[in-house]
Amino acid sequence: MTEEQVDAAFFSSLSGFLAECDVALAPSSLTTHDFLAETETLLSSLEPPPPTQGTSEGGDNGQEYANSFAVDKRDVRKAQAATRRMRYRQKIKSQKEALRQEEAELSNEFSRLERQIEEKRNHVDRVSQSVWRAIATRQKQKRTEVEQTQRQLRAAVVGQTRMIHQMNALLQRSRVENEDKRLSDVTSGGGGSTVLFKNFISEMDAIYAQTDQVMEEAEFRVSSRLVYKPTRTRKQGAECFDSADKTVLPFRYEEACRAVSLVMMTNPEVLRCCNAKAQELDDTVTFTNNVKCQLEPGDISKLVVYAAVRRYKEAG
Repeated sequence: MTEEQVDAAFFSSLSGFLAECDVALAPSSLTTHDFLAETETLLSSLEPPPPTQGTSEGGDNGQEYANSFAVDKRDVRKAQAATRRMRYRQKIKSQKEALRQEEAELSNEFSRLERQIEEKRNHVDRVSQSVWRAIATRQKQKRTEVEQTQRQLRAAVVGQTRMIHQMNALLQRSRVENEDKRLSDVTSGGGGSTVLFKNFISEMDAIYAQTDQVMEEAEFRVSSRLVYKPTRTRKQGAECFDSADKTVLPFRYEEACRAVSLVMMTNPEVLRCCNAKAQELDDTVTFTNNVKCQLEPGDISKLVVYAAVRRYKEAG
């Protein structure tokens, strides 16, 4: 039999027992505590009376009463067992309810702790993000300041360099102008350079006609540098400087004229004058160069070189 069937049989027997003892049945709405209290009261009232002497008829009645009391005693034991079971169930139910309440409280506490942890984590993240943002902003400002300072320094360097070049060019031009004036006073002699250039130009056609013959007879060597370094010689009591170097100038006529002036300079830094004078004749340019030349050991002289260049176009 199941537990529900045992309880049902117990309540049925108890109801019959109470009916035989002329005890009013409890209403259906009687609570468990009231039911237990009434059951204990009933059991206490059913204690057996003290034994008495009687007749044989009384002995028969006593036997019947003993049998009835044994039955009642079994019913009482059943009622007590049912009461114990009911108390146990009530205890288990109370424990379950207490555990359920404790579980709810622990769940609420756990949820509260989780919220606190999440709030702390969010706060830490916000603080860290703010700190990193502040650091990044500061680094960006420093970088911007450094870049601005670098641009200012670069502009200052460029300005100083430009000023130095301008001052150098101004000093060089002033020195060249002074040297030109001095050389013109020494060498011009009232237009002597013009007469010299005219003589050069008038002789160029005859010299050009002898170019092939001179090229065949002369022993040219290729100059390693674009410098003019003539050899000092004496012929018939006269001192002169001659040079037979060959230089290839793959330029146009104007560039070739400028290149010739550089070829005839021993050092481009000692250039004092390079005056190109345009002539009325086409394809002809005249210019002068100032050259330092060592005549004797420790004795350096300045020479004025007069040059005339003409372009000839050959057939083929």
